[in-house]
Amino acid sequence: GISIHGLEPYATYSIVVEGRHNGAAVFNLERTFRTWPTAPISVSPPTGRAKSTSEIELHWFAPTQLNGILKPYLVVCFDLANPSFQQSTITKDNASTSVIVGNLRPGIEYRCSVVTRKHPGLGQDSKQCSRASDFSAPIRTMALAPSRVSRPRGMATSPTEIQLTWSKPKHPNGILKPYRVVCRDVAQFYAPSMAITKDNETTSVIVKNLHPDTTYQCLVVASTIAAVGQDPLECERLSNPSNLIRTKSQSALLASGN
Repeated sequence: GISIHGLEPYATYSIVVEGRHNGAAVFNLERTFRTWPTAPISVSPPTGRAKSTSEIELHWFAPTQLNGILKPYLVVCFDLANPSFQQSTITKDNASTSVIVGNLRPGIEYRCSVVTRKHPGLGQDSKQCSRASDFSAPIRTMALAPSRVSRPRGMATSPTEIQLTWSKPKHPNGILKPYRVVCRDVAQFYAPSMAITKDNETTSVIVKNLHPDTTYQCLVVASTIAAVGQDPLECERLSNPSNLIRTKSQSALLASGN
């Protein structure tokens, strides 16, 4: 056998073998063959956005040089917080440069890659005919509102402060933001007062700057981080209001101090 070097990838060639004896042609054989394709040029990282709580829509550009017949694109997305969780999908044909990846989890950041593939030549390892793009920037699926937290329980700790506690939502449905606590005086003489916890693990807070000897009712707003373009109100859920809580009177505090 012989090896011929310097041929172009995925090109058709004809080899002619001529047998001669005493200067005369005895046989003449011609065979046509195609060289193996090379891996396609990598496409640019895909861009995308959340389409729903379980779907991401992605777009990319086709490779500029083919050197073979493209197969439908393979798109793989993995969960940034749990890389072992992956979802993949294949485009309907090799002309499609967009796809929707489904079966994702709400309120989770994903990064995605597009694998460009070609049909391998006879006897060629298919891995030699594929190339993955760099990963996309993180894309967060739309979040759901968390399940409702328990009704907050509280007590007045001074004429101007109420301390409140509650439990976490059973189903976060995304990445929780710090809790927001709102207290309103039941007579509605004053503007509502608000406090925000230091992080999403804290389930107690002191609401300050209240008015002495005033009855309040408080609720907790649990919320998840919204996706780009998502209405943040879709990601909020309010607890049931607390029981009535009355701040201490200023005169009673002064009397106890004496």
